Amino acid sequence: MTEASVLALIQLILTPHIGNVTIKAALTQELSLSELYTLNAKSLKSLGIFNDRQIKQIVEKNFDILKLEKVIAYIEQTKIQVIPYTDPKYPTALKQCHDAPAYL
Repeated sequence: MTEASVLALIQLILTPHIGNVTIKAALTQELSLSELYTLNAKSLKSLGIFNDRQIKQIVEKNFDILKLEKVIAYIEQTKIQVIPYTDPKYPTALKQCHDAPAYL
């Protein structure tokens, strides 16, 4: 996962009203998560995975920037590897669970 993709995933995680199911749906879209925050409301709506409240949060980039910086710094400092649901390294057995996490 690229640094831009990790950043975008953390942004999505920190965006209010967006949960695990929506994040997994976003991960399965053909566009990269780093493109997500460049889209306008109409384009986000056309993806068919976000409700109006979530779209507003994404368009306004409504996430805690300080928390984002802390999380990214921690990931870099501890050399944590973020594995999204769509990554081949994500455990196959875990994917079979209906409530599998969107990322590890």
